[in-house]
Amino acid sequence: MADVTQVEPIKPPRRCGEVRDKQGVLIGRYIYLAAGDEDLLAQFCDSWLKTYENDNRFFLTFDLETTGLDPLNGDILLCSVCWDGKNSIVFRPQGMDLTRWLEVLRTIPVANQNIKFDLKWVYHHWKVYSYVHFDTMVASQMAWAGCMEGKKFDLKNLADQILRGLKLDKTIRENFISRNANTQFTDDEIAYSASDAIITHLMIPLIKLRLANMQLMDLWEEVERPLIEILARSEYRGVLIDEEKVREMYETRTRELVRMSDALQNTFLEIPDDKIGRAHV
Repeated sequence: MADVTQVEPIKPPRRCGEVRDKQGVLIGRYIYLAAGDEDLLAQFCDSWLKTYENDNRFFLTFDLETTGLDPLNGDILLCSVCWDGKNSIVFRPQGMDLTRWLEVLRTIPVANQNIKFDLKWVYHHWKVYSYVHFDTMVASQMAWAGCMEGKKFDLKNLADQILRGLKLDKTIRENFISRNANTQFTDDEIAYSASDAIITHLMIPLIKLRLANMQLMDLWEEVERPLIEILARSEYRGVLIDEEKVREMYETRTRELVRMSDALQNTFLEIPDDKIGRAHV
């Protein structure tokens, strides 16, 4: 009988690739990590933490691909992270040891397009509250209020208007809806995830410059930025309502409206008919 030797299955290589827009313009590059790549993910995380320790201006953009809009009833499929506006890692959190990544989220300020959405998913699935550095959607609504070409502040239009006409294909996003978290992802889907993080990182200094030129940075730092975290927590956790107090306020206001209505009617009744103006046809 032939000798049968147990052979370890060959591990597929890590996938690396380029991110390009619909016209073929190079946006950046990515590396894809999955279960078994925790060592490399930890190395990235340690490098980011060390960078932030040496320079507290350092921040990350990160973006989540999810199975839907509701974090309570959906899964996180992919997470992309960019640190320099050129490179990104995309990792699949299912089955991975995320210890160092969660430390990054607790420590380093983060940014994204409509980051309030991502904050709710991060808290529900990873029990982490992150510090918001920037939100390109909210900040651009401030910076280009009433004058944004196309009147839209989604990532596709912002990239087109702010980044010299980059054309994004956002139809790939539909591929993730109701997706099983255990299915494989195509290179196009991984590149799509990477592109959001890279493009958001690229836009941040340009939007900040616009805010500064319009003297809106104080408004951003003191009002809009802190409000994002407050709204994210409120939307996720809900708002505690004192039902008795609300009922009392409703009854009080109702009585006031009735009194105002009665007083208004009495005022008109006291005006003589000959004093009431009539329209002439």
